[in-house]
Amino acid sequence: MNARARSDRTQLAIRLVGSVATLVLLYFLLKGQGWQEVGQALASVGTANLLLGLSLILLSRLATIGRWHVLLRGNGAAITPWQTTKITFAGLFASNFLPTTIGGDVVRLAGALQLGIDGASSAASLVVDRLVGMAGMAIPLPIGVWLAWTQGVTQRVGAGNASQAALVWIGAPVGVFRTVRSWLLRAVRRLSDALGLYLRLPRVLLHALLYTFCHMTSLYLTLILLTRAMGDHLGLLQAAGLWSLVYYVTLMPLSVNGLGIQEVSLAFVFSHLGGVPMQSALALGLILRTMTMLASLPGALFLPGILPGARGLSSESRSTRGERG
Repeated sequence: MNARARSDRTQLAIRLVGSVATLVLLYFLLKGQGWQEVGQALASVGTANLLLGLSLILLSRLATIGRWHVLLRGNGAAITPWQTTKITFAGLFASNFLPTTIGGDVVRLAGALQLGIDGASSAASLVVDRLVGMAGMAIPLPIGVWLAWTQGVTQRVGAGNASQAALVWIGAPVGVFRTVRSWLLRAVRRLSDALGLYLRLPRVLLHALLYTFCHMTSLYLTLILLTRAMGDHLGLLQAAGLWSLVYYVTLMPLSVNGLGIQEVSLAFVFSHLGGVPMQSALALGLILRTMTMLASLPGALFLPGILPGARGLSSESRSTRGERG
């Protein structure tokens, strides 16, 4: 087994361990708050709000499809909006229901290659797609940092909150920091290569960023809708700042598709910094995960035709990491 294969196996093992660890932590958080209380928070949302929230999540998915499409077309790829939609939904389904080394971006790359799109251009579009999404989410990040500073989060995590404090040390196992460092170095290399193709296309990047703003707005409105349905009130800027913190925590390659980490970090951030009761924050995390999975279900129709190629790519290398939009 070569060094790259060993590294991939180690990273997969760390992601699986991270997912299990955070899911266990999530279980104890739910148990600590009381199943009945969390269940009441879930029930208080109501069917109409759930359907509206799911519609907003689907709208956010369509916005990310538009973002990748303009990046592909801007670099000369011959692809239709429907083809981009099918490939993207297949990638979303893979991310949410195939917790293996075959990630959503690997599926998207395989789908693009099947259409005859140049491999280098396809890989570059995926990297820049991820970069534009991160750039958009970075805009409200100062709000989240300010909320963390003003709320004095470090003083709120004491001996009586050991289960929540465990989130801070979720990266403590041996090998995790090496994995994160390796992931960051590869990301920097990929970004430098990909940006060379797109820096000469500022209008394309701006167009992609506008789609990112549509995606972000839909997501923030979902958070506001659900929290208000549970009796709490978040403003748009507050929701944006809080989610930006959750987003960047979830980007760390410590679990499969952020499973567990997203839910626990959301509960921690929204309860301690946003003033949302813990039971409501836990319910919010569970609802958001469920909606995200439901929104990816159309991809089940398109994945079978792409999966064989994705498996071949996954066995060779992975062009991108992380599945957050």
